[in-house]
Amino acid sequence: MIDLTDVDLADVVTIEHGGVEVYDETRHRPYPRVGQKLNRPARIVLYQIEKPDDMTIIQFIQALEDNATDQDVSFIFPHSF
Repeated sequence: MIDLTDVDLADVVTIEHGGVEVYDETRHRPYPRVGQKLNRPARIVLYQIEKPDDMTIIQFIQALEDNATDQDVSFIFPHSF
């Protein structure tokens, strides 16, 4: 169970083209302890994304994996697409 008492989701969650951020580091210090409120692991699923025309599917997958590595997150590729 996640206790979101007193959490203003509109303030702490930012969803934009190209990214999702929780607890912006410039506005939300100190963060809740790990495992408390929204400071916990999450799964983000991207649907209907399109590769750029100038990339092969292999290049696109590699770019997604590289981006995930740069952000210290796990990239899980679906078994079928």
